[in-house]
Amino acid sequence: MQDIINKLINALGPNKVLTDDENLSRYARDFWPLLMMREQVLHEKIPKPLAVVVPGSVNDISLTLRIMNEYGGGIPIVVYGGGSSVTGASMGSGSIIIDITRLNKVLNIDTYDLTITVEAGAKLRDVEAELNSMGFSLRHIPQSFNYATIGGLIATMSSGQYSTLYGNVEDAILNLEVVLPTGEVIWLRRNTVPRASTGPSLKYLFVGSEGMLGIITKAVLRIVPLPKSTRYGSFTFNALNDGIKVLRELMTRRLVPAVARLYDEYESSIRFGIDKPNINY
Repeated sequence: MQDIINKLINALGPNKVLTDDENLSRYARDFWPLLMMREQVLHEKIPKPLAVVVPGSVNDISLTLRIMNEYGGGIPIVVYGGGSSVTGASMGSGSIIIDITRLNKVLNIDTYDLTITVEAGAKLRDVEAELNSMGFSLRHIPQSFNYATIGGLIATMSSGQYSTLYGNVEDAILNLEVVLPTGEVIWLRRNTVPRASTGPSLKYLFVGSEGMLGIITKAVLRIVPLPKSTRYGSFTFNALNDGIKVLRELMTRRLVPAVARLYDEYESSIRFGIDKPNINY
């Protein structure tokens, strides 16, 4: 194991391969409540990764995978973005972690074609802030908004607050650059166009793949203008099933709101307080 770590250090440099206990402990878990409880409440030691590679370029990722392949592929690789998974998916026990967060640049915002090209390690909150300053948005606001990276959203098939109207993350993807397990770097489509009917859409091999089939390094995504106004409303129903029926009718009639959420009685008391909502349906 140490041989491959030494080779990575020699190839990439010591500032891109972390092996100290402090960093290995930081990458040992994500936001999975079970792991957090074991660490913070039960004071257990969470198994650590073997090393953490922090590439500064796509070429660094490609080189890392090529070196790993020289050793027969026996060591698992975990791709790490914002570490916001709540399922333990980023847990790095006994693996080589590849942290992509240094690949965090917004490469292009095309306000005519309404697209953004961005590196996969960019935080969603930073991308959204830059778009908002120009009057645009991805309109993708998951619970992990402040932590998640663009690549992580794609690799986990994310949905968000506005997905009812604007779609899930896969609906925003026009093209992806990925590094294959062999180290080869490819774009999934030769040209980025709104829609193509020449062959299957390869993006679905990587959307929701959790890094199994390759490492997402860049994405071309659709953007939309920020709405000129936003109106919020809430309604009460006598029973949860009544709310389900109303939401179903909205969808089937294609009266699609940007956000549609249905809370049961307990959640409503937490969300709105005892005297709200005050509009009866």
